[in-house]
Amino acid sequence: MLFQSYIINLPKEKTRHNFMKKQMEKLDLEHTFISAVMVSNLSEDDYINSGMGWQRPLRKTELACFLSHKEAWKKAANSDTHSLILEDDAVLSPSTKDIIHDVIGSLNFDFLCLETRFHRKKLIGPTQLTKKSKFARLYQDRAGAAAYLLSPAGARKLYNKTKFIKPGLADAYISSSYELQAYQILPALAIQLDQCNIHGLVPEIKTETSINENRPNDQMGLFLKLRFITRRIIAQIRLGIRIISKMFISKFKEVPIAPDFYN
Repeated sequence: MLFQSYIINLPKEKTRHNFMKKQMEKLDLEHTFISAVMVSNLSEDDYINSGMGWQRPLRKTELACFLSHKEAWKKAANSDTHSLILEDDAVLSPSTKDIIHDVIGSLNFDFLCLETRFHRKKLIGPTQLTKKSKFARLYQDRAGAAAYLLSPAGARKLYNKTKFIKPGLADAYISSSYELQAYQILPALAIQLDQCNIHGLVPEIKTETSINENRPNDQMGLFLKLRFITRRIIAQIRLGIRIISKMFISKFKEVPIAPDFYN
């Protein structure tokens, strides 16, 4: 087995569970469900200790989402095979299994993004070819964290990072991990259910984001506000340096979806 799939699913989301189970069986993909962290599992101490270390206060739903991905990274880090990490609203191309097998056999990587979002441009390098697919170095992502592949080494890098760096938005946390050898599959093999209508596809189930909680609006002291502002400025400077350093070897591009989504 070249890779194992892990699906992050809230225990209460039975419809999504059944949707993903049916999809994985259709694609003949080995899979394990990971029970997502629920907001009700988070104590106020958990939230204060872990939800205040990003560029702004995290919503509790955002923190729970991050902690769910962290659990997937832990499992992937302890595995001797590559790991496909999926959220339970990921829609996969029929060619996903074959393409992943091809890329694993052709490319040394830490992180491979499978997904795209409409009008979200990514900073990517020149296209490279394998027998069955195309891919490119991914220098800056903006597409979410619903479908990605980790090597054991890549999973260890992410999981070890969580021991020193506080939680953030799951996708931003990954895309700002510049220590990863990150790549983008071309065209994308995954979209989220909320993107189906945009691409002229009929979603199998209706879905709404579970991260719909209002942002924390507590009265923050001046010192805490300054800490968030400082983190935001540092992150933007780091992002700017990243983009400038790659400007001669990469371009911002939209990533299309695989044609066989329409089969």
